[in-house]
Amino acid sequence: MSSKRIPFLIALIGTVLTVSATQPSTSANNASNLAHKSADKEFIAPEAGFTIKLPDKSDNLIILARDPRDQHITAGMRTWNLKQGEFIITFTELNSGPDDQRLKQVMLSSHRNTTVSGLPAREGELLSEQALNLGEDPGWELRARYPNDVLFIERIYCANHRFYQITATLEGDQRKHEAEVIKILESFNVVAK
Repeated sequence: MSSKRIPFLIALIGTVLTVSATQPSTSANNASNLAHKSADKEFIAPEAGFTIKLPDKSDNLIILARDPRDQHITAGMRTWNLKQGEFIITFTELNSGPDDQRLKQVMLSSHRNTTVSGLPAREGELLSEQALNLGEDPGWELRARYPNDVLFIERIYCANHRFYQITATLEGDQRKHEAEVIKILESFNVVAK
């Protein structure tokens, strides 16, 4: 994992875990049923409720938190290091009503502000940002440039009672894969709990 990623992960954990809690799970998503499947090179993460067009096996599953009642994963991270770049998807369950739009906007805004305010300390420059939607759920995209020709693209969403952070880091020659990386990021989708 790139050393540039650590501050972003700390920002995410600080932002999300302060307003997150556990939701009752409809299935026991414990270590024995974390199997993922391949469907046309689509990664399916049953513990996190998402799919994305990445290889069917991630490099890592890092468990950040579990529900003490049934041990399902409530916060975690998956990583892929590919020729196109480094991809990280972090997820945290949220304790909110099904349509708590105010909380979703607060979470997105807080994470966005934390990320942008931290750029100068890491010699980063904000290139662009835009609001996104994942179906009816809100999201945000940030693009930043770092020294040594590093491009960082981050998408965050509040969907299906979870906060998702999807990032791609492209260094040097990987920048030529930017269009492909965007297609991968656009393939991210949530599945019902």
